[in-house]
Amino acid sequence: MKTEPSFPQRYIGKIRIREARKALGLQQCDIAKELGINAINVSRWETGERNLRVWQLVMLAEAMNVPPAFLIEDGDGLIQEERELIQFLRDHPQDRHILLTTFRAMRELRQAPKD
Repeated sequence: MKTEPSFPQRYIGKIRIREARKALGLQQCDIAKELGINAINVSRWETGERNLRVWQLVMLAEAMNVPPAFLIEDGDGLIQEERELIQFLRDHPQDRHILLTTFRAMRELRQAPKD
């Protein structure tokens, strides 16, 4: 009888490393260098030739500077603060316009040329 792998050994299925990596403007070699591994390992993870264990997913997410959920298919890829903002907008739709106007003004200030 085959036993279920323990938590640290369990594999993560349906990951989206390639999509996340490209969205972040990273190359396989960038990730490999950060993790101290060969780029072929990153390629194998992306193609599904090799499965990730939970601890590897966490290390990969840290190397890419994203939350682990960002790499899991059907994960929302959001951090807690983003979830709170979304929930606030859902709970207070009357404030949506005010918040969006404020966010847009903040973005414009950040993008303005500095003297």
